[in-house]
Amino acid sequence: MKRTLLLAVSMMMAATLVAQDINTIIEKHEKAINVKKLNSFKTIKVTGSMSQMGMSMDMTIIEKAPDKIKTVITFSGMEIVTVVNGDKGYMINPMMGSSEPVPLKAEQISQSVGSKMLGSSIRKQMEDGKVEFAGMEKFNGTDCYKIKNQTTAGESFAFIDKKSYYIIGIILTTGPADHEMQVEMRMSEFKDIEGVIMPMKTDTYVSGQMSGSLVFTSIEFDLPVNDSEFAIK
Repeated sequence: MKRTLLLAVSMMMAATLVAQDINTIIEKHEKAINVKKLNSFKTIKVTGSMSQMGMSMDMTIIEKAPDKIKTVITFSGMEIVTVVNGDKGYMINPMMGSSEPVPLKAEQISQSVGSKMLGSSIRKQMEDGKVEFAGMEKFNGTDCYKIKNQTTAGESFAFIDKKSYYIIGIILTTGPADHEMQVEMRMSEFKDIEGVIMPMKTDTYVSGQMSGSLVFTSIEFDLPVNDSEFAIK
């Protein structure tokens, strides 16, 4: 009986230490990139380019807190527009042979809101019990804290650099059980933008193969943005 009680106490103490560890890791990560200042901004505008399968496309992302997002990708003179406004959204993709807006599914909206830059959600996810410490592991040769997160898109792992406390990688397993894919994102070229640390480059690998790159050339905070930019069509 005494042994069982001691084991139970030990397990409770271990669980408490793990909770404290992840809380400390998240705190240091938020301080390292200055999440407090990032979340004080009302708008963000990002310009850059994305490359995929040998093609390069210009890209603009505009966000307005708390949940308005607009992405415009330009390719061969055509604009692919995606807009999310709260729990509604649409896409216009002329490459699919139509210039009419198509409503986004709830899952697509959830993924867009979950990956927005303004309004960090990692602490909220931790408090909701969706984030947990998964040990130490090397990511692309760097010692990292491995953080597990259950998202609407599937199970993901974030890798926080042990020295800088920047998130330098994310591995996401997504898709149906018989067609699961492992998507790996590698963040680099971190830059101080008005006191906030942002990754200016993200390389994406799918099932181990290079899939594409996203490069930011400009990040601007608190530009005036009219709500009409996010009107649902």
